[in-house]
Amino acid sequence: MPASPTSEYYRAVMRHMSYTNDLGQPIGYPVPNWTPRRQPLAIPLVGRWCRLEPLELGSHADALYDANKADEQGGMWTYLPYGPFEDRASYRAWVQGVVGREDPLLFAILN
Repeated sequence: MPASPTSEYYRAVMRHMSYTNDLGQPIGYPVPNWTPRRQPLAIPLVGRWCRLEPLELGSHADALYDANKADEQGGMWTYLPYGPFEDRASYRAWVQGVVGREDPLLFAILN
């Protein structure tokens, strides 16, 4: 389990190391001994507050593109290996390329 941000270990690590991305945003500290978890199934997942649906071009791409464009500085892309996208066509092309793949397995969050 990673150290708590309030622990002395965490404070000592952060005093001596600075982890940032290309935008200069802090991205946290390494998690030693991390191992991947089992991948979820590509089925709708229903929770108390939202529903996750496997990403689909026709059902999700346009609304997601519009929502993503609201982030004018591009900070939401901090932890993502793709994006931001210049226009709707390039976003739709990217979605079309990842739909149905197991890696990455992407979901749209709906409320």
